[in-house]
Amino acid sequence: MKPAEFAQFLLCAVLMFQLIHVTPTVSIFEYSSGEFVRLAHNKQVQRLVSPPLSVTNVAKEPPYEGMVLVGDVLLARNIEFLMAKNGEDYPYRGIDFSTLAHRPAIVGNFESSIPQLHVPTPVKQMRFSVLASYIPSLALSGFTHFSLANNHSLDFAKTGYGNTQKVLEQNQMRALGHPNQLNSKSVEFVEVHDKIVAVIAAHTLQQLPLYSELKVVFEYASARSDFQLVYVHWGTEYVSTHNPRQREAAQRFVDAGADVVVGHHPHVVQDIQLIDGVPVFYSLGNYIFDQYDSRETQEGLVLHLDWSKRQPRISLLPVTSVGALSQPRFMDTEPHSTYLENLADRSDPDLREFIRSGQIILDAQVASSSKVAMIST
Repeated sequence: MKPAEFAQFLLCAVLMFQLIHVTPTVSIFEYSSGEFVRLAHNKQVQRLVSPPLSVTNVAKEPPYEGMVLVGDVLLARNIEFLMAKNGEDYPYRGIDFSTLAHRPAIVGNFESSIPQLHVPTPVKQMRFSVLASYIPSLALSGFTHFSLANNHSLDFAKTGYGNTQKVLEQNQMRALGHPNQLNSKSVEFVEVHDKIVAVIAAHTLQQLPLYSELKVVFEYASARSDFQLVYVHWGTEYVSTHNPRQREAAQRFVDAGADVVVGHHPHVVQDIQLIDGVPVFYSLGNYIFDQYDSRETQEGLVLHLDWSKRQPRISLLPVTSVGALSQPRFMDTEPHSTYLENLADRSDPDLREFIRSGQIILDAQVASSSKVAMIST
């Protein structure tokens, strides 16, 4: 073989090797200065689902600089109409979460299903269907985690639930919890500053959590985290104070080792209680919803958990969508103070001054695995 022919053969061989062994990939989301950059076409987002965030790989993800918790998030029914009319980012224009922290983990309750075949939810109907193409804008608004442990995630049966998980995670948001199960899969580990936070998604409308379930969950969570936060769907709708069933469930969570308990479902903000030194926020109310018949259903509470200081703390941030349908914003100074004053008056006396100030200081010793021993078998 002549030298020129050999060189041509060698070049072809190299090209064939590259074609066989190199698979091009296209990134749909990437971080740039703490914000999502969308590289999508025709509002469709498809990518390989990244492995679940856990203690074994949490260090591979950049740590969040705070954790924000909101209440119920609905993107169906009238919110779908508002997004179609005003733009997909309409519900999120009122609040920029980066004003709270450069890169916070943002947790909400996804009060819907994303079925493969979307059918718009009629007015006054409560079988909630969300269009998958509206989910990228939800991620772009900053949300990172959503609980599916609620009474609407099975609105379109198991296939709808599975598709909801898939679509959320295709858009780099973690889906956690199940409406009928409480086990180790209900736990999501999130790195915030130098702490590992276990977010435990629960649903107790039909059944109180069993001690046997809690023992398994909290042994698993506390062995792998510094702080255990229960995010729970419970309570009586449109009632501003908790019911005895919530109190019993909260006591079981606290006995199991919860450091904070945060609730949703009643669609209004409920009182805050201290149980054995653990703050229990019975309901954060609505965050994005289409219930316009009262002021209470258009107001909510946002929590900002901050571990950056010597004493970790929770900031209480009232929000309202009054005057801007389903578009929450932080309350102005005077309504903010009045709202917290009223919330303090119906909450635990030991917490009233903290609530009025808008901050609850947490015990700096956040590890609570020893509490697991309190659970009876």
